[in-house]
Amino acid sequence: MTKSNLHINATTMNSLTESRTGRSIDALLEYNIFDHIDIASVEDEKSDYKKNKVRVISFERTYDVEKAGLLIKIFGTFKWCLSVYKNLSANKYHVINCHSLNLLPLSVILKLKNKSKLIYDIHELETETAAMTNIRKFFSKVLENILIRLVDFTIVVSEPINDWYVNKYSLHN
Repeated sequence: MTKSNLHINATTMNSLTESRTGRSIDALLEYNIFDHIDIASVEDEKSDYKKNKVRVISFERTYDVEKAGLLIKIFGTFKWCLSVYKNLSANKYHVINCHSLNLLPLSVILKLKNKSKLIYDIHELETETAAMTNIRKFFSKVLENILIRLVDFTIVVSEPINDWYVNKYSLHN
């Protein structure tokens, strides 16, 4: 049986090649964990990311992350997630790696549809960043509190963040 993996990461492949996500994918390839890995990423005409057994599927993001307001970002992320869902939901993935809180709803939907395992690969303490407005922080915490219960495994970048998640959500995964 072919084992496949999907990474959902709303960054460009240029930033991915030197990121934690890129290193994770490299490790999965090195240890031959999956027969095939798909990466849903943001369209990037400069990317030359090529690896054996890896397919990069780029989806257009229609807003400027640096300049867009909150509502534009929410709508744009929803539109991006809908495009990913339409294009990838028919594929059977054994494991889905979600790399961002704003992509967790899509990841949970794909997990439930395909009966996949879901890994929430947290790159930072997203609900506690200083740049987040109070309203965004509130909704992010509610969203994470609900959806993290549907995650099979959680990966964090450090012990203090691990402790925070264990204490906040009583995680054991």
